[in-house]
Amino acid sequence: MAKIDFDPKNYNFFCEVCDTHVLKNTKHCQRCNRCSYEFDHHCVWVSNDIGLHNYIDFMRMLTAVFFTVISHFTLCVYTLATLKNISNEANVGYMTRKSLESLNWATIAILVILAILDTYLLIFHVYLICINTSTYKHMRRKQKRGKSRIIVELEN
Repeated sequence: MAKIDFDPKNYNFFCEVCDTHVLKNTKHCQRCNRCSYEFDHHCVWVSNDIGLHNYIDFMRMLTAVFFTVISHFTLCVYTLATLKNISNEANVGYMTRKSLESLNWATIAILVILAILDTYLLIFHVYLICINTSTYKHMRRKQKRGKSRIIVELEN
């Protein structure tokens, strides 16, 4: 975790909501009701702000989710391949072969969807790292591109 040394000269900015002085690139999160340095986004899945101090952990989590999904997918495919050698009437544990096969196919469908979503998130955040921006700044830029010149000038 990056350590920020306290230097009163750097705290020229003020958060009206928190009623405190903050660093330049700090944003107040409405959901958490606190300020976050180098704010990237509020992640609803971990119920926390993602910023400078925990961005690496966030990327590690996305990578861990990806490998977990892939390992579960591999296990389901292996189970389906193993079930081919068992007769239709046989029980596997408490389940019949057909019901276990159906459960594995349903799990594979869910895992494929999760893998696609997680891969998209990983690629998107690697892209943001490459262009040296945050999710928040990227979305704000995208919003401004969609507005007319007059509305953008009025907001600034």
